[in-house]
Amino acid sequence: MCNIIYIYHLQAIYKDVNSKAYLLRLSSFLIYIYTIVHLIYFFFFNTVFNSFMSDSSEIFCHC
Repeated sequence: MCNIIYIYHLQAIYKDVNSKAYLLRLSSFLIYIYTIVHLIYFFFFNTVFNSFMSDSSEIFCHC
């Protein structure tokens, strides 16, 4: 019984989403979010890594 309701909901969602324009907008939005998240990830961890490496180099070199 639960499987039938689940399949019915999936079919209803698929009928609503079956438009190519909607799928194009959804995929472009997901690509946009993916790009923004990875840019933030790259710049944040790049700065954290550089600051960590500069701090660790000062430990070994007391000039």
